[in-house]
Amino acid sequence: METLTSLPVSTVIILGTHLGTLPVAHWFSRYNSSEKSLWLSKHRVAALLGLATILICYQWSALQLILQWLISYTLLHTVPKHQLGKISFVILYGHVIVVNAFKFIYKYGDISLDYTGSMMLGTMRLTSLAFSIQDSTKPEEKLTELQKQRVMKQDITLEKHFCYCFSFIGILFGPFIFYEDHEKYMNKKSSEFDANNYKATLTLLQGVLALIIVIVALPHYPVEKNFAYKVGSPVSR
Repeated sequence: METLTSLPVSTVIILGTHLGTLPVAHWFSRYNSSEKSLWLSKHRVAALLGLATILICYQWSALQLILQWLISYTLLHTVPKHQLGKISFVILYGHVIVVNAFKFIYKYGDISLDYTGSMMLGTMRLTSLAFSIQDSTKPEEKLTELQKQRVMKQDITLEKHFCYCFSFIGILFGPFIFYEDHEKYMNKKSSEFDANNYKATLTLLQGVLALIIVIVALPHYPVEKNFAYKVGSPVSR
């Protein structure tokens, strides 16, 4: 496959996985957990599919994403709510900084599949969730309109927290989504998805177009060129 496409194996893996999630997402939009056993709830199915996706794409590096989730969930149950957002921000972003510093120092020039993009998405999600929970401790008159819409007053379960972090929809490339919007999507019924076929088809076509651009353009601009020159050497044109 690498010979046919002139793409690195890691890129072929992630593109193939991403394409594979498209029919899975179509099936998932029509999946009704109420007709199945309680163990196969939509949250668990989405999270397990996402976990499988990062294990296929990132292999052992996926442990960094699992560690990130464990840190967030631990903070959720140990830090006072009125300080949760700030402390989560410092620790989770600190984790990302340490990981990127390690890669820069010890693995600079490594062009293998990079998991730090998914880490950054996870950090944004988990930090926004922490601030939404922290906002529940503030008087309502001190909240902005956006904060009032996103405030989290009820406790979040382990299952929903895990799903928000690892849902296969957006685990690789995003987009970032607030917890409230994520839950609205998860609680939609299949009939509601059918009403948005045009918008879903348009989004699908945009994704396919982006993949085609990557497949066509990447062989002409290989990442290896960024590391092919030594400091002080003339750059070929």
